[in-house]
Amino acid sequence: MTRHRWFAVAFLLMTSAAGAATWCVDGRNLSGSADGSALRPFPSIQAAVDVAAAGDTVAVAVGHYAESVHVHGKGLSLLGGFVGAPSYDGTVSGDFSSRSDDPAATWIEGVRTAPVVRLTDSPASSLDGFRITGGQHGVLVDDEAWPSLVADVVISRNLVEGNGVVSEPGGGIHALGLRLRVVGNTVRANVGANGAGLFLHHCSEVLVDGNTVESNLGHNDHGGGLVLNGSGTVSRNVFRNNRIGETVGYGWGGGVLVLEAHAAPVLLRGNRYTGNFAPGAGGAVFVDEGATVTLDHELIVGNRCRGEGGGVYVDAAWDGRRSRATIVSCTIADNVADGWPGVGAGIYVQGSDVVLRDSIVWGNAGLDGPDDFAVADGGTLVATYTLSQEGLFGLGNFSSDPLFADPVGGDYHLRSQAGRWSPALSAWVIDPQSSPAIDAGDPNQPFALEPEPNGGRINLGFEGNTAVASKTIATTPGRVRRHLERSCGGPMPVFAWPASGFLLEMEAAGEVFHVWVTSPAGVQHLQQWLEAGPTVESLGVPGAPVELDATFNPGFGYRMKPDEVVFSVAWVELCDGLPCAVQQALEQWLINPRTWCPWMARVRFVWSCLGGTGESCGAPVFVAPGTAGLAAFGPQMTELRR
Repeated sequence: MTRHRWFAVAFLLMTSAAGAATWCVDGRNLSGSADGSALRPFPSIQAAVDVAAAGDTVAVAVGHYAESVHVHGKGLSLLGGFVGAPSYDGTVSGDFSSRSDDPAATWIEGVRTAPVVRLTDSPASSLDGFRITGGQHGVLVDDEAWPSLVADVVISRNLVEGNGVVSEPGGGIHALGLRLRVVGNTVRANVGANGAGLFLHHCSEVLVDGNTVESNLGHNDHGGGLVLNGSGTVSRNVFRNNRIGETVGYGWGGGVLVLEAHAAPVLLRGNRYTGNFAPGAGGAVFVDEGATVTLDHELIVGNRCRGEGGGVYVDAAWDGRRSRATIVSCTIADNVADGWPGVGAGIYVQGSDVVLRDSIVWGNAGLDGPDDFAVADGGTLVATYTLSQEGLFGLGNFSSDPLFADPVGGDYHLRSQAGRWSPALSAWVIDPQSSPAIDAGDPNQPFALEPEPNGGRINLGFEGNTAVASKTIATTPGRVRRHLERSCGGPMPVFAWPASGFLLEMEAAGEVFHVWVTSPAGVQHLQQWLEAGPTVESLGVPGAPVELDATFNPGFGYRMKPDEVVFSVAWVELCDGLPCAVQQALEQWLINPRTWCPWMARVRFVWSCLGGTGESCGAPVFVAPGTAGLAAFGPQMTELRR
């Protein structure tokens, strides 16, 4: 109760100063005298609504209110949870400055023939802090002046449960509007045709944030938890154990269904979907009718359908318009699509376009075993920097057990020897293993929100570039990543500076790295190479740290022994298990990943630093044809040493 006390007092003073009135409601006022004051509050909410003017506040005390409330043509703030008084006799005022944090304390119970709370043509209204049950809809926001949209309605901190009828959509919340805000509610155990939990249609700039939407049951065919036909953001919600198609026996989008959105984009960010079911397709998420959707940092685990796409289904419109989904930093795991073989239990794309990046798709099961992806009817799926059980072609993609912390217990954080966040313990814990998905994301993506040591590169999956990302452990110099600079695109401090040798600048897949050659055999070989008239094709440095293998892209392919390389400036992807250019020779890497790190490398510059101190190497003694770069390396080396 204490947490909201000062908020409530400040709010009431503010509205009073602005000239708006506050009308008090307490069902325990049985005195027969009521004027909406704290001394004589109205016994029903509708009585206060009827006398209130636009901009007023209706402050409702805790208790049970068996009524249907209709706000028509004016914007009001309906606030529940006030303390009130045990009884009223005209001598003692109720407390309408302190509020309970528990929405169940103020209960509005409706009837199945009408919404419990209806806001019609009521812009700038708010509904906060109620338990809402028993109606045709828990909350209905509508506009009789269609196609204009009621604007700036806020529905927050309510418990909306046990509402709906099987023939009407939106048993929990049915709304349209501009800048609608649905924030911090629990919407559970409602029934409806489509969108049994929330049915938001013809919405623009909607925000659905921080809600728990669970155990809602849709009897028609579109969306068990949420149907969104509009634009906006759906963020930080939990969609759990929602179902669709209960009566008709088919349906799409057990958790969330996004329709065309009137050509405006929808952002799904930071949501968790688990236990949702669709008898047709899209157990967790269904993108349909030409919608454009971004799924960002989504955790989609343990959902099921009998058709395609146990996790995500992206579908074209009936007239051929393509839907488009960008899936970034998501974990899509342990979903099931068991109707027939080859149905993409993780992601299914039908006649539409999907871009997938920095994600983990693992453990999704079809009827005949693991089944992460399926693409049909001219659809496209372009993936990069993604770990999946079913291998995908593309830059940075690979297949390896992601080592989730405790998937059976619902913890899909990545195990780490340096530290993993445990939601159950609210603490960092140490694991005996580290996930290969740590530091395996796109090197050009932000990583700075990850806690240190973060390796200077984003983790894969829903925790990437967040404050709870698993930490990086350093082993060999090739494994060490410095958080100060971006890897695969930025220098890192020097580990060691040889007193004498050659310095080589090499390029691989558009990235530049530098290697010292200091061994007697390597120095002698380079001296002979320079004396003979150097060419790129004739350079092969034997032994550590750089060796030309004639069976591996002769003239250009070099293999590096990770334990013997001494860096000056290096892209620190070298031999960490997922080097940026390893995709150029993935098969060779897989043959013996512990010993050799393959690079499709080309020599750009060679500096002779013989007899020096490592602080200046002078002008290059070799420059590859067509190469533009430094005229001298000394100043840069000196600066880096600092």
